[in-house]
Amino acid sequence: MSLAGFLLAIALASSAEEPPAVLDAPPPVVPAGTLAPGERRLVVVEVQIGADGVVSEARVVDSGGPLVNEAVLNVLHRWRFSPARVDGVAVPVR
Repeated sequence: MSLAGFLLAIALASSAEEPPAVLDAPPPVVPAGTLAPGERRLVVVEVQIGADGVVSEARVVDSGGPLVNEAVLNVLHRWRFSPARVDGVAVPVR
């Protein structure tokens, strides 16, 4: 089941002149029956975005429950970003 109402929110605390921008962010898919109809859960995740715009590390900071956390962590590695840049050079950011 697709996580209805999936909300993408990115807060960046980096020194990059040009922060990464989302290019592709498919929603997480949770097992059927995990969420009640209309239920939403928030999962806060800290990610490392490489100079290539790919998520290289991710960890749950605030849980939405084990199955929802797993769905979010699994999909993050498919997300793509334009890389952060400092002095015009692509750099990794957390």
